[in-house]
Amino acid sequence: MVPGSAQYYLYLVLYTAFWSAVSTILYRTFFLSGVAAISPSLYFFLAGLVMFVGSGLRTMKTSPHGGRRRRDPIIASLALSGLLSILYANLV
Repeated sequence: MVPGSAQYYLYLVLYTAFWSAVSTILYRTFFLSGVAAISPSLYFFLAGLVMFVGSGLRTMKTSPHGGRRRRDPIIASLALSGLLSILYANLV
């Protein structure tokens, strides 16, 4: 998939929305229901950090097709969602 194409950006936006929704659902399920007490800013900062570091680790792993996974929209969306979560944690 070419990084400049419309299909790439569509996948990037959809997967970013998916990772953000998963993070929000996990927060509402575990932390708002009273299972654990943690502030929203700390949760979203840590979740964003895990997503960003996970995308970096996944980028460094070589693909079975040869080469690195630098053009994968899933990895890019995971990093973008991590950055957006960290930004949200700093604004809340």
